[in-house]
Amino acid sequence: MNNTVMNKPYVIGLSLRVISFGENDQLLFLLSDKQGLVRLIVPNGRKLQNQTRLILPFCFLKVYIYRTLEPMKVSYVQILYDFSTIVRQLETLSAAQGLIELCMQLLSEPIIGMQEEIMLQFIRLENTIGNPDSPIEALAIAVQSSIHQLMLGGYCLPIHICARTGQRLLPPLEGYNEEWRCSFLLHEGFVLGKCDDTCIILNASEFLLLQQLHRSMIPRLSNGKLIGSRDTWIYLLDIICLWIEAHLPRRISSFEILRNCI
Repeated sequence: MNNTVMNKPYVIGLSLRVISFGENDQLLFLLSDKQGLVRLIVPNGRKLQNQTRLILPFCFLKVYIYRTLEPMKVSYVQILYDFSTIVRQLETLSAAQGLIELCMQLLSEPIIGMQEEIMLQFIRLENTIGNPDSPIEALAIAVQSSIHQLMLGGYCLPIHICARTGQRLLPPLEGYNEEWRCSFLLHEGFVLGKCDDTCIILNASEFLLLQQLHRSMIPRLSNGKLIGSRDTWIYLLDIICLWIEAHLPRRISSFEILRNCI
């Protein structure tokens, strides 16, 4: 890279999507912590001094630009980190793609912490590659990160207060109460007990798991295994998808693929 390029303005961020733009160019959607969702025109690789054709989603990039008005034009791209191992397995690919779909719907303006959240979960998805438990691990990562993204974007799941009575939702912590239930209602949130018009009903342990997912780490047993069965994590993914459909413009199609490959 020469000094002329180094003196140009640049944007650092995570590539979310790359599509064709015109006959030879590409349109790059970049997630920047400071600028939010940035659109950049990437000229054909032959016009640049680097291997632009290697630009794919799941790359952390430093992008030098020579036009600062959107859509910005790219003069040089430096790949800082490549998360492309995620594409080796369908469950990790669909989980990552689903997180990108959700992120792009939430980014009407910059959201501090969104880039860090996505990159952390991509690293976790990478670490599941080759693991016999990779499918359910990818599912759990998708569920937890979706909850984090919705919190960051202002569409937080209301998991602490009953939508109808205002009571705190407190599943029993000790022992197992077979009678305790919580109902998920599409446009309201969670209601204590069983409701005739409910979408999904969770028992005490399932709902407690959901409440713990706002934390930084996914809940695990002492042996490192995930807390919760495969069916429990699918219930939680279904709740996330229904909430997104009710409150955001588009459903997350990649999560449907993820659900079908678990």
